[in-house]
Amino acid sequence: MNRDIDFRCWRSGDEFDRGSHDGTAVHDGVLAMTHATAVREYDDPYADTAPVSYEQATWTSPEVGPGFAATEVVPSWNATTPAGTWIEVIVLATMDDGSRTGEYVLGRWAETHHDIHPTSVPGQSDEHARVAVDVLTAQAPRRFASYRLRVNLMRQRGSEATPTVSLLGAM
Repeated sequence: MNRDIDFRCWRSGDEFDRGSHDGTAVHDGVLAMTHATAVREYDDPYADTAPVSYEQATWTSPEVGPGFAATEVVPSWNATTPAGTWIEVIVLATMDDGSRTGEYVLGRWAETHHDIHPTSVPGQSDEHARVAVDVLTAQAPRRFASYRLRVNLMRQRGSEATPTVSLLGAM
C-alpha cells in the first residue's frame, strides 16, 4: 500500500508574509492581531454563560498542492492565548475535479477553558468532505488537490490582548 504524506507549515515572519493578512501582522516572529476586521458573537456550547462579543482578525495561507490526490487534511498549530483570547482554525479545499469546498472549522482553541472550551465542531459535511473531530476527510471517491488554512485570531471586544500563532501547518 502506498501512503503519501506531505507536511507544510508557516512558522516565521517570512513564511507568514506569504499568506494573506486581514487585521494581522508578524511581530517578533509570531502572527498577531493588529486590528479587528470583524466582530462576532460566540456562544460557548460547553459553558453556562451568555454569548460573548469578540473582535476577529484573519490570516490565510497560500494554496498548498501536496503533489498527490489527498484523502485527509490534518491541521496543527502552536499558539498563545492570553485571557480573553482564542483562535479558530479553518480549512478550505479544492477537490480533484476543481470544485471548492466551503469553510470547515477544525478547531476552536484556547490554552485554558476560562474563556472558551477548546472544541471541535460536529456535524460539518457535504458532498465534498466531512469533518471527523479535527480532520477534514474527502468523501470517497473524491480527493483533495489543494487546500488553504485560515486562522481567526479572536479577542473580547474592546480588549487590547491578542492571541499569537508561532506555527500553523497541515499534513
